Amino acid sequence: SRFGNENTKVGVAGDSAGGHLAALVTHHLHGRLYYQILIYAWLYLGNDLDSYKEFNKECHVLVPEMLDFFIDSFVVDKSQILSPELSPLMNSAESFKRQPRTLIIAAELDPFESENRLYHEKLVSNGVDSMHILVKGVPHGFLYPLIMKQSCAETVGHLNALFKSLQC
Repeated sequence: SRFGNENTKVGVAGDSAGGHLAALVTHHLHGRLYYQILIYAWLYLGNDLDSYKEFNKECHVLVPEMLDFFIDSFVVDKSQILSPELSPLMNSAESFKRQPRTLIIAAELDPFESENRLYHEKLVSNGVDSMHILVKGVPHGFLYPLIMKQSCAETVGHLNALFKSLQC
C-alpha cells in the first residue's frame, strides 16, 4: 500500500537456481507471501538423492561437475551445504508450516526431481496447499520454448490456472 496498491497477493517464483532463491526468501519471510512457484528448483545442495544419482549424464543437461562449480562459486563453508540457509528442503516443520500456497513444476529427467517431490511432500505434510506437477520425459531447463515446445505450453497453462485461482 506504500506504493498506492492495495493488492497484498505478493509471491515469488523462480526456475532452477532462481527457484532456490525463491524458496530461501519464502522461508526467510515466514508467511508474508501469498504464493510461491518453483520450477525445477534446486532445493537441496547435497548429492545423495535418487534423481541426482540417476540423471547425471550430459544428456540430462546438469552434470555433477557443473553443480559442484555452482556450489564452489557461492558456498564459502562446504560443511554448511545441508543447512536450511543453503538447502531449503532442510528447513524445520515449523518453517514449512508458514509457507504459502505453492506450485512446484518438476522435470522427470532432472537431478532435482527427487528434491522437488520431497519439498512438496514436506509442504503437504505440514498443511500447506501445494501442487506438484511432474512433466514427463523432459530434462532440466525444458521451459525454454525452443527446446520443448509442447511441455512449455502445458506448463504455461498450469501457471495461468494458478494465477486465475489466485484472483490477481
